[in-house]
Amino acid sequence: MSRRGDSKVTRQAILDIALELFGRYGYHRTSITMVAKAAKVYRSSVAFYFGTKKDLLRGVYDYHVTKWMDDMSKRVFLAVKSDNHAEVMRAIIQIYLDDYAENPVNRNAMLRIAVDATHELPELSARLQEHYLHFREMIEMFIWAGQAAGGINRNVDPVALAKVCVLTLLGCQCALYLAPELGTANEHLRHLHSLLNTFLLDPPAEKADERAKNP
Repeated sequence: MSRRGDSKVTRQAILDIALELFGRYGYHRTSITMVAKAAKVYRSSVAFYFGTKKDLLRGVYDYHVTKWMDDMSKRVFLAVKSDNHAEVMRAIIQIYLDDYAENPVNRNAMLRIAVDATHELPELSARLQEHYLHFREMIEMFIWAGQAAGGINRNVDPVALAKVCVLTLLGCQCALYLAPELGTANEHLRHLHSLLNTFLLDPPAEKADERAKNP
C-alpha cells in the first residue's frame, strides 16, 4: 500500500477511535494518549494529523457529525416530496427514531460530541444552530404547503408546529441518550404519532375505518 493510502487509513482509524472515546468518556476525560493507544498509533501521529485535542474534536465533528446530519437532511428532503402531507410528517419522525434505533451507541456518541463541540468550539455551535434552523424552515415550508393542499389543519400555526416537531425530535434523541429508562425508540415513536395525529387531517388507516363504521 502506498504511503498516501497508509495516511488515509491511519487518519480514518484515529477519527473512528476518537468518535468512540469522546462519545464514551466525553471530551475532557479523553486524552490524546488514550486515542493513540486505542488506535494503535504513536501519540505524535495523532498530533501530526490533527494538531491539538480541540483540532481532533473539530475533525471528528466535521467528518462524523456533519456527515450524519447531512445524511439525515437528505433523507428528510426525499420524504417531503410526497403529496401525502400526513404521511410525510409521520415519516420524518420515523426517519429520526429509526436512525437512532439502528445504532444507539454510535448515535449517543454523536450527541455527546455535538454537545461538547458546541461548548469548546464556538464556530461549531453556530454551524449546529444553522443546521437545525434550516431543518425547521424546511418543516415549516412543508406545513404551509400541507395546509394549502388541505392535508394539515389550517388552524395550526406552521412556525409553532415546525418548532415543536424539531424540539420533539431533539428531545427524544437526547432522552434516549440521557434517560433511557423513559422508553425505547419505538415507544417514543408511538407517542409522537398519537400526538401528531391531533394536527393532521389524514388519520391512520385503522382510525379512518372506525369512523367509516361509526359516522
